[in-house]
Amino acid sequence: NAGNSVADKRLQQANIGGTGELLATMPGIALTAQAAGMSFNQAFGQMETTAGANKLLGATNTAVLNILKKSPHLTWDVNVIGTRNLAEAVQQAAPDCMFIFISSSEVYGGTFKTSSAPLDENAVLDPRSPYALSKAAADLLIGQMAYDGLRAVRVRPFNHTGPGQDPAFVIPGFARQIAQIEAGLQKPIVEVGNLEARRDFLDVRDVVRAYVDIALSQESLQPGEIINLAS
Repeated sequence: NAGNSVADKRLQQANIGGTGELLATMPGIALTAQAAGMSFNQAFGQMETTAGANKLLGATNTAVLNILKKSPHLTWDVNVIGTRNLAEAVQQAAPDCMFIFISSSEVYGGTFKTSSAPLDENAVLDPRSPYALSKAAADLLIGQMAYDGLRAVRVRPFNHTGPGQDPAFVIPGFARQIAQIEAGLQKPIVEVGNLEARRDFLDVRDVVRAYVDIALSQESLQPGEIINLAS
């Protein structure tokens, strides 16, 4: 996912390892690949070590995302409580830092079914899963904190795929099965789910570019602004 791709881009540039640590993806931008799982003290300490950063991009990597979707309680702790801890640490340790919160299109949930037109940023939030609910709650939390002074932007990316995505997701899942069939490791049958659903997919590299563009456009963005990333 995008959290992996941003971290991998920096890892390739710096030739270092460990996407769970706070990483500077370029001058002035810090990335927390697993940021939402931090306690307040951990988040505050991380912010103190990156005092030169003036933008913070919080993203969750694929391994963490898969765990969260299976554990409602952990999902809430990570996506809501952890996000609050990180945002409060930014306010205290780096008040001039732009906090870029990565939400999800899943916050719109049921609104997709009731709307005949593409959704914009004013669409009603109607989450339909524990993961989506936690993202919606954190999204609203960051909006409220922005009203109280946090320099923040909320980004809601829609479906995206690309290099490094876990085979638990649909497109890499199909690709893996095809590769196994070609290698003689699987019968020539591709197992699929519901083929009636229609989805657009973004390239994860385009999503990462959008995150960077947003980070570099902070002066033109309103506190708490919401940006959909969609096809």
